[in-house]
Amino acid sequence: MVQIVRIKRKDLVEFLKADTLRKGKMLLVTWPRLTDKKVNGEIVEPKGSAIQRRLILRSDWSKPTPSGSFEPKGGRMFNASSDSVVKTAKEKHNLFLFMSLEGVTHPQGESDHPVNVPLDRVNEIQDTKESVIYRVVE
Repeated sequence: MVQIVRIKRKDLVEFLKADTLRKGKMLLVTWPRLTDKKVNGEIVEPKGSAIQRRLILRSDWSKPTPSGSFEPKGGRMFNASSDSVVKTAKEKHNLFLFMSLEGVTHPQGESDHPVNVPLDRVNEIQDTKESVIYRVVE
């Protein structure tokens, strides 16, 4: 039986930094899409549709991911033009870094890689091991 727990958005960062969802637990994290996703000019996922990713929390981002697909180089995330653009985006959407292990099930076929999740829009986080859904409320 799945248990549903409500968590306040303002408490989300501290909750994610605690041990509750760590130690390799697979999480299903869901948030709404801000813009239409297009492939070859055609909308394949409309604005507002749910984005759901299987993620884990990683404590040490100073080391490469197990596959070596991510090597920390001190560079900028999401192809930003400057450090100030990165800082603004992180603050605006309250981004939190998770790691994806999806491999071939990832929409673009990527192996393990970092994922910036916008905590300002996250709807729920499901702990698949403990069968708990954390619903984010304002």
